[in-house]
Amino acid sequence: MPTAFLTEEQQAAYGDYTGDPDPTQLAKFFHLDEVDLQRVRRHNGSHHRLGFALQLGTVRFLGTFLANPIAVPPIVIDFMARQLAITTERVNIFETGDDQEFRFSRAGSSACAATLSGGLIHAAVGTGGGVGGPCTKRSG
Repeated sequence: MPTAFLTEEQQAAYGDYTGDPDPTQLAKFFHLDEVDLQRVRRHNGSHHRLGFALQLGTVRFLGTFLANPIAVPPIVIDFMARQLAITTERVNIFETGDDQEFRFSRAGSSACAATLSGGLIHAAVGTGGGVGGPCTKRSG
């Protein structure tokens, strides 16, 4: 994306959270409706479901993916985790440096990346694109 028209400060902040979203922004960009929840539930493991939901909200809020997909403000993690009924203790695995589950989820990332990013874009803009592949549950 062209960024030459942005100030240096704006360029440095592009694609990153520069602070906590306010309650209105949380409700607008990070609320998971029933369609979102159906998409999220297709993923195996709470760490995949939370990660997908965080990226979905991030794409809606920032308009891009994060270079580090877990560099999300704690308020956003808590907001999304509550909607998914994932306990805060479960989320703290990522914050404490014990990245065992993150390593596990990252192991399949090359196989999942194109599928997930395409599905997230469809989900973020409200088109009917599906998400499938090795990070999602198989039916049947």
